[in-house]
Amino acid sequence: MFEYHFENGGAVITGSTSTEEYIFVPEMLDGCPVTAIGERAFYGQKQCKKITLPDTVNTIAAYAFAECRSLEYVKMPKALISIGDYAFYNCHALKETDLFSYLKTMGYGAFKNCSELKLVNIYADEGQKLVIGALIDDSSNEIELDMHNAAGELLTKLIFTEFEYDCIIQVEARQFDWVYHGSGNVYRECISDNGVDYHKYDSVFNAAVREDWPKTAMRIALGRVLYPYMLLNEHRQTYIDYLKAHKDNVFEWFLNHHDTQSLEKSAGFLLDKETSDRWILLARDAKETEFVSFLMDYKMKHFTPDEDYFEL
Repeated sequence: MFEYHFENGGAVITGSTSTEEYIFVPEMLDGCPVTAIGERAFYGQKQCKKITLPDTVNTIAAYAFAECRSLEYVKMPKALISIGDYAFYNCHALKETDLFSYLKTMGYGAFKNCSELKLVNIYADEGQKLVIGALIDDSSNEIELDMHNAAGELLTKLIFTEFEYDCIIQVEARQFDWVYHGSGNVYRECISDNGVDYHKYDSVFNAAVREDWPKTAMRIALGRVLYPYMLLNEHRQTYIDYLKAHKDNVFEWFLNHHDTQSLEKSAGFLLDKETSDRWILLARDAKETEFVSFLMDYKMKHFTPDEDYFEL
């Protein structure tokens, strides 16, 4: 199933003959730990949808998974140190992956043209350097970074919005001007070699309000308020004010995603008696009994009872 050779006491996978949708790379081959995925090792695997790499792997070489156009998810090794150039180039179906704090280098175009990559889980403790700038720069599409500490606790959700740009040629001045549409370019400036500048990220929220869809701005605000890692009070209030002004859209989002947990966490600043009554009716119409139950309990505990009666 795997082609490999031995190098520096470890096994380096150089190829695969698998036709399976799920490929599980073992920790050991012939008594040696698998330490690297070699250049073009899985290049162009057409059937593979999911790959699990063992935590013994510290290197993914150039083009290792390039052109794997059915690949949807890669379980990255915790000990990964290096991702080579174009390692996942043209993996159009790739939707989600994980990155850990041991990662030191990410090559040019490592995730280039991964147009469906929407979620990356980052695991690192405060102060650990994060190599994620290249990941963000590889795409102008929207991408969400879920930031966890090394123990796996979710700290916050960061959305880097999509953007487009036009090149305007000034013939007389002999210069090119770039015009950006959407706030994505501004948000990407909040990433540096040292990781995420959270204060800068929060300070550009008005750009998302001004240039992106209201639902996008709403999700940015929710991600920061519900998981307020490194969030200053002034920015928190800005987010809350926006969410309160669009509270029915927020509730619609919760309903569509069956997300009672977020409703419970945001009830303190979103719910008043009138809103509770309205949302109970909406939840009943949607046949979301968990929402109805929570809203009715919340209403009874926090607002003056009335004679309205709702059946679950």
